[in-house]
Amino acid sequence: MATTGADTVAMNSPTVPRAPLTVARRFTAAGAQAWPAETLHYDGAWAVRLSSDCAAKRQNCVTPLDPSDDADIDMRLKRVIERFADAGKRPRFLISPLASQRILDSLIERGWTAEARTTIQSRSVDDWNDDNAPELRRVKAEEFVAAHAAIGARSIERGDDLRAVLARIEPPSFLFLLERDDHPVGSVVCVRQGDMIGSFELNVSKDVRGKGLGKELISGVLSWAKKRKASGVWEQVEADNAASTALSRSLGFEPVYDYFYMSSPDATQ
Repeated sequence: MATTGADTVAMNSPTVPRAPLTVARRFTAAGAQAWPAETLHYDGAWAVRLSSDCAAKRQNCVTPLDPSDDADIDMRLKRVIERFADAGKRPRFLISPLASQRILDSLIERGWTAEARTTIQSRSVDDWNDDNAPELRRVKAEEFVAAHAAIGARSIERGDDLRAVLARIEPPSFLFLLERDDHPVGSVVCVRQGDMIGSFELNVSKDVRGKGLGKELISGVLSWAKKRKASGVWEQVEADNAASTALSRSLGFEPVYDYFYMSSPDATQ
């Protein structure tokens, strides 16, 4: 696997992250399918994702899918900005190894800024063996959303319509709760694509954070994935979240590559 923590320079002078294109394409496609936007439009190899029912960056951004597709940037960028303005959203680009440096440089010249660097991490489950991993309880969407809200998930707090997002997921998806005394203290969404399991929306209740429940949740996901005969589990972790990064590394996850967003200075640029 290609690591890119050292390949991505400081965010005040960003460069396109590095990774084998086959790897980047696999995880980019998996992420888009596992957590789909409300609408998807293509401008060449630029995937334009917009969602009126959630504010998540990954569902409201332009994702270049081919580093060789960087012609007519000015004209295409104008179209993108107009589309986001019509939707009442701030324009953003997701910069992964599939983006062109010319696109990134053009955004920098226009005053766009880098934000929200994220690391994709994965772990094989072949060598995973934890008899103490908790049994996560699988629930339906209504119960999951209610528990997610009670836990204090960030997506719920910012007003996302999680029911609508979950209903759009086409690959097999599984909604799990970690409970104590019949009360939810953690939640996670798992999406299966081929032999890999993607882990999303992992949350631990605010009043019990720092007590090892995040580790229990991830351990439970790894054990479940192995029972389902998956080859591995992958996740997305905010690069500046030292606690989450340390937790994942302690459980054997390794970085695959980084990506980040470029955000317009306002809704009209």
